[in-house]
Amino acid sequence: MTNTDMIAWFAIDGVGETRDYYSTSHNVPQEDSVSNLVDGVEPVFDSSTGLLTFITRRKLDTGDSDEDYVVEPGIEMAMIYGYKKGDTKWKKHDEYGVWSLLI
Repeated sequence: MTNTDMIAWFAIDGVGETRDYYSTSHNVPQEDSVSNLVDGVEPVFDSSTGLLTFITRRKLDTGDSDEDYVVEPGIEMAMIYGYKKGDTKWKKHDEYGVWSLLI
């Protein structure tokens, strides 16, 4: 995913972590030089379902035009997801897809 603003969620044994990335090529992305994610909501693990829920926040315009996209209300934007199951290292996705987001 070239020139792509990314938020990555990692889950290991019911413990979650969220990181801010920017990809410049199809290689492993680098963490943003400044993470613009808002702290305050820790991932929650539900042991009865085995699900880990992430709530991630950031400003629509972070002021970081080099590594963050500006999210404009009323403008549809393409979203992409990819995931790798059972591994915390950046590798080729097990699955990926696209959808559109309108805020």
